[in-house]
Amino acid sequence: MTYDDEMEIDLIQLFLLCLRKWKTILITAVVLGVILAGYKGGKGLASLRAASAASTESDEEISQDQYDAGKAAYDEQIKLLDDMIKENNAYKESSVLMNLDSNDYFSAGSMYYVKTDYQIMPEMSIQNDDYTDDVVDAYITYINSNECLSYIKSQLKEDLSLRNLKELIKVTKGVHSINVEVYGDSAELVDGIMAALDEAVMNQSAQIGEKVHAHELSLLGKTKADNVSGSAHEKIVFEDKNLKPVEAGYVKAKQTDFANLQNSLITQRDAALTMKSRLTEPTEGGTASSLKSVLKSAVKFGIIGGVAGAFLAAFIICLKAIIVDTVNNASEITRLFGIRVFGDYKSGKSTGKCADMLYRMSYGDASPDKADFIGVLTANIDAYVEAFKDKEINEISFVGRLKTEDMKEIVSSVNSSESSELLKFAGDILTDSEAIRTISDRKYAIVAVDRNTTKNDFRKQLEKLQGLEKTVIGAVLFD
Repeated sequence: MTYDDEMEIDLIQLFLLCLRKWKTILITAVVLGVILAGYKGGKGLASLRAASAASTESDEEISQDQYDAGKAAYDEQIKLLDDMIKENNAYKESSVLMNLDSNDYFSAGSMYYVKTDYQIMPEMSIQNDDYTDDVVDAYITYINSNECLSYIKSQLKEDLSLRNLKELIKVTKGVHSINVEVYGDSAELVDGIMAALDEAVMNQSAQIGEKVHAHELSLLGKTKADNVSGSAHEKIVFEDKNLKPVEAGYVKAKQTDFANLQNSLITQRDAALTMKSRLTEPTEGGTASSLKSVLKSAVKFGIIGGVAGAFLAAFIICLKAIIVDTVNNASEITRLFGIRVFGDYKSGKSTGKCADMLYRMSYGDASPDKADFIGVLTANIDAYVEAFKDKEINEISFVGRLKTEDMKEIVSSVNSSESSELLKFAGDILTDSEAIRTISDRKYAIVAVDRNTTKNDFRKQLEKLQGLEKTVIGAVLFD
């Protein structure tokens, strides 16, 4: 017979243990709650007395000035945030981009390629400067400038502000190239912006060549305004398959950024309003208000202390139960050690339905009546002896580490019911040499444990009996 040394943690039994120890948990919660409430209240009253003794008319004036300054600062912050929110709301109403359906809008794209006279000379250790990126940067700067936007605006039928126009144009830098994407709510608007932008860029080519570097600008590819909706929302493809596709997440990203900004402003305004509402204007009745605040704080800490005390007590109870790991009920013995339990006794008296239910949930079929326990134990022993009468079981050693008087009482009660000396008292086989000698000529044994016996201790007794080649026919769980 082998026994598993792995510890099992029964969460249900830990919970039931805490319920059985409810008085301890309640007392701990009350004590810690009173201590924390008393500490916080005493500290608050001491601070209040010190503040009252030191307060003067000058202090009251300073407090009023601080209150007025704080209120004015919050008012200014709230006004600024309100103005920004209103300005953004007005912008949103006029913005084409912000009012686009992110799943249904028009888009077009074009790609410009910049070529300079730069050449790599493998045979030279020193190379000429490559101004291509400088030229590309110059074009991007120009496209984003008010000069270019004003020209595009002048060519459109729609009346758009420069801000609203600028956000409809997305410019990105490629390898010696400039990628331009235009978005709008109609094909006419998108094509109009794209045509005006193309014209403006081409017109600027000569000026950039003079100011930056000589180059050639060519239009590699261009898409006409097309509707982006549904599954087509993923990307817009150039007619020239060699060109890089234009990602279509720009509209949604811009709208999301704006919504996040607006929500952030609203959150900041609400926070400022909350902080302003918490300002307390100094009054002559400040002492009474402060006393009320002290009492409120003491009650709060008392509640916190009570809850913390309850959790602390429950934690210590559970930790002790896990570390000690004692036998709790008959089902544990059968499940963990494979030993049948002949009798289970747990003293207790009925104090109500809830207590009886807790008793049954904790100890299973344990008997609270000692006479019933002896009767069940005797009947189980008789049944076992009868079932295995071919083995001629004449004597059974009763071993265990219970109190000697308790074990002798059980042996005496069983034998008197049997009208025979079937059960023989042995005692503690781990530390008592006399007990070891007593069981030497008996093959069968019953192990007695109580609810203070650890599982490890019970395991040692079983292993000792196994080493002595004794057959453990069952166990007795006593109180």
